[in-house]
Amino acid sequence: SLAREGFEIEAGVESDCAPLNRMLLPLLEFEGLRWMRDPTRGGLASSLVEFSQASGFGVVLYEENLPIRDGVKFVCEMVGYDPLYLANEGKAVIVVSSGDAESLLKVLKN
Repeated sequence: SLAREGFEIEAGVESDCAPLNRMLLPLLEFEGLRWMRDPTRGGLASSLVEFSQASGFGVVLYEENLPIRDGVKFVCEMVGYDPLYLANEGKAVIVVSSGDAESLLKVLKN
């Protein structure tokens, strides 16, 4: 937390910790699932580097399309962190073929 590190900043940053087991368990039987990781350690960027190395595919991110909260951006700029490398507890990085994306989203939303 910011307070723990000695920063007196009010940025409205909240924990993103959330249990995922019930939501992700049905994906283990989803035929279109190609790859899935927990980005808690190393953030989204590290997870995508791991995917790229394992699969041989490149990854292109359009940062303007990523849902990074303004408070998180502000704090990262203040302390020199890249938000793409921050721990993301309660999140999952999931790769499916493009034809399976809609079906996977339906499973997740259920």
